[in-house]
Amino acid sequence: MPPKSVPFKLATSKCKYRYHDLVENEVRKLHTDFSKQSEDGRGNFLFGLINIVRIKQRKQRTTDVPALSRRQISVTYGLSSTNGHIQVCAKTFRDTLDLSQKRTYTVIEKKKGDVCFTNRRGKNPRSHSHKTKYTDEDIELIKGYISS
Repeated sequence: MPPKSVPFKLATSKCKYRYHDLVENEVRKLHTDFSKQSEDGRGNFLFGLINIVRIKQRKQRTTDVPALSRRQISVTYGLSSTNGHIQVCAKTFRDTLDLSQKRTYTVIEKKKGDVCFTNRRGKNPRSHSHKTKYTDEDIELIKGYISS
């Protein structure tokens, strides 16, 4: 399987933010740094780049209670560069890091819920993969049988 590569189209034409301030080498370096990290490292990396802020202006409706409105937050995506933190649109963010839409939504949901991003697969000490099938005595008996 060939390694992931940065797409040739570095910025979407509809990105209204300052994505064009990024240099192509910075984008490639950001992508390679992201792809070299472990799964937990990628999650933590995304946690640092995605910001959740309260909405700036609420529409005034007499029938809606503001607390019951489904839109309580806005999500901003940023990429780090030598010029600092540059805000980009969601599509450009996903294209630059080769992320799926579900992956970004999962990170947003975990960040909204104040849940620490950890991957616990294979870490349960009670699982069958951590239990020894044979005791030391059984292993010695098997080694003795093979050597005889």
